[in-house]
Amino acid sequence: MYKELETYLSVVQNGSFSKAAKELYISPSAVFQQINNLENHLGVKLLIRTSHGVKVTEAGKILVRRGREILNLCKQTQSELKYFKKQITLGAGFLTQNLEFQKLIKGSQINVSISFAEVKDYNSISDTVDLLETIYTSGLAMQGFSFQKISEIPLAVAIAPNCKLKSKKLISKQDLSNYTITVIKHGLSPSTDEAVKYLKTNKHLKIIELSQYNHSFIDFCQLNNTLMLVPKCWKKSCEPYILKDLDKKFLLDYGYFYRKNKIRILDELMMSLE
Repeated sequence: MYKELETYLSVVQNGSFSKAAKELYISPSAVFQQINNLENHLGVKLLIRTSHGVKVTEAGKILVRRGREILNLCKQTQSELKYFKKQITLGAGFLTQNLEFQKLIKGSQINVSISFAEVKDYNSISDTVDLLETIYTSGLAMQGFSFQKISEIPLAVAIAPNCKLKSKKLISKQDLSNYTITVIKHGLSPSTDEAVKYLKTNKHLKIIELSQYNHSFIDFCQLNNTLMLVPKCWKKSCEPYILKDLDKKFLLDYGYFYRKNKIRILDELMMSLE
């Protein structure tokens, strides 16, 4: 009845079966069948088809008023029931690792199934994603996630395989003279901001800021032959570039962005880390 009720409200809102079918991505005959099923189930006529579309009966008007309340209540109930589900969806993408979380699950011996959802745009993460394992950035914190820190990751300088700096074990800001390095824009990561401020004291180093870490960030640097300032945990993502430590440590918080109060098992896991 839930599906039929959604279809009915779509027909009323759109004024015709065909428009509702287009909105719901189903055939007009499927819409007609669902309305018939709903009317048979309730034992009343809800709609009258006319040459101008559909006319809502008096009984149908009552269902329009109550139907929205019913759907909202169903959605709220579903959301509350999901808190007890034993499935966690991890975000999978350029910025995520998920290795530590999988170790946590195995170590806890909790009976839970894990699924993955691809993250293409870190500025707009789907509500289906329950957890992301990555470095702390303010952009993710503003999307309804809580953050549980588990460790710290140093920033590193990524260099091309043929770069003259490849023999260096540690790179100083003086070593970067006459180079160009690409960083993320100010305000996304306090530690990165601090590192950039440190590097800017070398007046012979050119710094380019990009809006965020993503595949385009890597592609831009490799295409334009610039160095990169990145978290050391992204060694594989930066290949064939080589990561070198700075002579001064700048540490990034690393951990889990998770949706608090959404899944009980997840809340319990995060509380165990506090």
